Amino acid sequence: MDTTVRLVLAGAGALIGILAPRYPHVTAMVFAALLTVVGGAGVLVFHGAEVWMVVALLPLLALGTLLLTRWLPRAGALLMLGTALALAVPTLTGGRSEARLPAIGVAAVLLIVGTAKPRWGVLMACATIGACLAWGAGPLVAGIGPWAVTLAAYLVLGGLLLHTRRGADSGPPWASCLRASLWVAAVLAVSLAALPLTARALTPTDGPGAERRARLQTEVLHGGLVWPLPSEALIWGDTDFPAFENLDALYLGDRADAGLVQLPGSSPARGRFALNGPIHRMRALKDAHEIDLLKRASHATVEALRRSLHLYRDGGYEGAIAEAVHYHFGQLGCDGNSFPPIVASGANALDFHYMKNGDPLVAGEAVITDIGCYVQHYASDYTRTLPVGGRFSPRVRELYDALDAAHRAAAAACRAGVYLRGKETPDGSKSLDTLAREVLESHGAPSDFGHGIGHPIGLFAHDVFPRREPLEAGMVVMIEPGIYIEDEGIGLRIENAYVVHEDGCELITGGIPTDAAGIERMMARAFSSPPDGGAPAGEGPR
Repeated sequence: MDTTVRLVLAGAGALIGILAPRYPHVTAMVFAALLTVVGGAGVLVFHGAEVWMVVALLPLLALGTLLLTRWLPRAGALLMLGTALALAVPTLTGGRSEARLPAIGVAAVLLIVGTAKPRWGVLMACATIGACLAWGAGPLVAGIGPWAVTLAAYLVLGGLLLHTRRGADSGPPWASCLRASLWVAAVLAVSLAALPLTARALTPTDGPGAERRARLQTEVLHGGLVWPLPSEALIWGDTDFPAFENLDALYLGDRADAGLVQLPGSSPARGRFALNGPIHRMRALKDAHEIDLLKRASHATVEALRRSLHLYRDGGYEGAIAEAVHYHFGQLGCDGNSFPPIVASGANALDFHYMKNGDPLVAGEAVITDIGCYVQHYASDYTRTLPVGGRFSPRVRELYDALDAAHRAAAAACRAGVYLRGKETPDGSKSLDTLAREVLESHGAPSDFGHGIGHPIGLFAHDVFPRREPLEAGMVVMIEPGIYIEDEGIGLRIENAYVVHEDGCELITGGIPTDAAGIERMMARAFSSPPDGGAPAGEGPR
């Protein structure tokens, strides 16, 4: 993350975590208002509420929640602290399943303490939000240690300040609570009612975008707003990838930087407050044009890696591989990386999102190479685990064979009607995630890879997807089981893209084999006759 951004976040966190507890009445009302806006808006948007309904209901929700801080200060503190901890738990755990249960346990204890003592609930909510802001993405960026130290400092300093105040358990005074409630309700109503006036209409278009607009219009007769949404680039800290894009507008034939837009002819009152939900249901099923672009991006990615195989030599560098792949993307007509490349050798492969790419390659180690490119803003995503020097060590070969078997089993079971993860189908078919883990266990390999069996792909590397629904024909999904053994410093992953059909699935990232013997043969050929394409030589880190 950029240093300037980190300093701004740290400053905001300090203000919230240290100063806010000195004004518990105002703080309680602000937190209650934020909770109402975020939570209430989320529910209304999720259900596709019309603009008039959002304008009418959100101010009423704000009014009720703010008054709750006066009538039931314990409930108000519980709402505030619960909101703060909901942010803190994923930040602290960084998505690691083994850390999630202890973090939830600590959060439960804090909720009990904060509910019993509302003033401490307000304090801990301020401290938690402050610490999360101060460290941005928590352990994904800065590590658990600094996060915990910051949180402890906010708790101690905030506690000292809060103890100098009295009456923190009584809730805000009636008069100030009512005035704040009315002001918040009025501002919300006016602001929400004015939003459709600030949105511009989608630009006229032909081709697939026009067809998609026509399909959308049959579902939402009165139109509505299409919002730019945050992307997972928020946690990457890479300025080449925008944190907010309107990919839904792009899907309808506009631009990704379109900002807030609305369907032409939308009703200011009866149009939906957000059309992103219906658009995401459409985006989950790819049409022929989208599948063609995804195939082009996938084929280019496989070819870029194939041309870089000769760089997996003892003494080479992770960064040299990343640079070579990016160079070949350009030669193959791609529009750049679809996410920062991951070239993780040895123990670096234990980090799912390792992006430093700065270490030397060592003979005997395996290298997870997770790369992707854009073709007309449709993304590819592709992972191979390749041996430095061209041959797997006996231990890595043993684990890799188990992983390859798990990947093949999941791919063989992939078809419309099965679940990517979680449920079984009525006929007893297991989810692809469950099936892959069972195969790993049958080979004596660990099955607790933390990233799930796969994800959809489309306009973004991790695209929109109805996660509780079974696969449907026309979806394009990644299958990527992994093996990670921290004690041995070994991380392995295989990832391929598949188009889902009624009776099976179609591989669109073919070209580099997944079996160990096939990989070793291909790498031997690459070492004996490296390509002569003017690619970077990759002498080492710069």
